[in-house]
Amino acid sequence: MVEDISGTFRSIALENIENDFVKYKKNLVLLGEKLAIHVHAIDVCKRQGMTVMNDGINQYQKDFPEQRDVARKFLQSFTQSYGIDYCSPVYDSPNTLYVKHRLMQLGLSAKSLEGVTIFGDTFSTPSDEVILRYLEDKKAVAQEIASFLLTGEPDVSPAAIKNQEFASRPDIAPWRSNGAPTAAVQRRTAKGAENAERYGRLVMATSRRPR
Repeated sequence: MVEDISGTFRSIALENIENDFVKYKKNLVLLGEKLAIHVHAIDVCKRQGMTVMNDGINQYQKDFPEQRDVARKFLQSFTQSYGIDYCSPVYDSPNTLYVKHRLMQLGLSAKSLEGVTIFGDTFSTPSDEVILRYLEDKKAVAQEIASFLLTGEPDVSPAAIKNQEFASRPDIAPWRSNGAPTAAVQRRTAKGAENAERYGRLVMATSRRPR
């Protein structure tokens, strides 16, 4: 499953980038991207009925702000507020060889599947305090977008969403077999259209079709 997080990434990490550089004195764009990824992972988990998400961050890469323990704990709390456990099973592994060994034991590829970002290696190491302040400052917009993705409204609290069940929507939206949008999609499209420009994309755009 591939999710387009570009609009969410823009809203969290790029929309106020000039002010962010002034405020935090660090380049935290990839930390914002990590938060955007979690927003969409929450949406996927809720729609697929999953209660656990895993990633491959590791403490030996703690120079990267998104892999610092303070960020991991913040994101654990953030996802837990939606009823999802966020785990990093190789976080305490001592080196890359150990991680690859564990991945092979799990039947997962030991080769990196990560894309390359133009923002990689463009930062100096921030303090834990700066990392946490950035995440706390971006939390409200992340919650708004998570609410929008799940409900079509930007102001539904995580607590209100936590125990709800949501229909699966392959490739962003649930479609009839003939490719036409369902009534639910049409309702959500009308409901969310006024918020879509704010978040950088119309998640229920009727031009989308399953691959």
